[in-house]
Amino acid sequence: MNRILNVKLENCFGIGKLEKEFKFTPKERAQLIYAPNGTMKSSFANVFEYLSKDQNSEIKDRIFSEKVPICDIKFNSQNLNKDMILVINAETKVSEKSITKFIAKAELKGR
Repeated sequence: MNRILNVKLENCFGIGKLEKEFKFTPKERAQLIYAPNGTMKSSFANVFEYLSKDQNSEIKDRIFSEKVPICDIKFNSQNLNKDMILVINAETKVSEKSITKFIAKAELKGR
């Protein structure tokens, strides 16, 4: 079954405007965001990190605080649940055991 993540962001941590539909299929279960430094990757991750912590009111433009932020993220046309979000960045401390759980399917861990 295909799954769709619709992201609409405006005035969020320096993201002026971003509208993107991410499609997930049984064979394409991940998305990669690759871009030069300074082009919004960290800002994008920050939005999801604050959503995962239920701190939606902290999502804003820190420099132009008068701008109204818009953060509309839907998964299969439903509001994204904070429990569906996992953000891992360079500063995240993750134990080796946790990383194994994160990257390996159950049947692969038994090998």
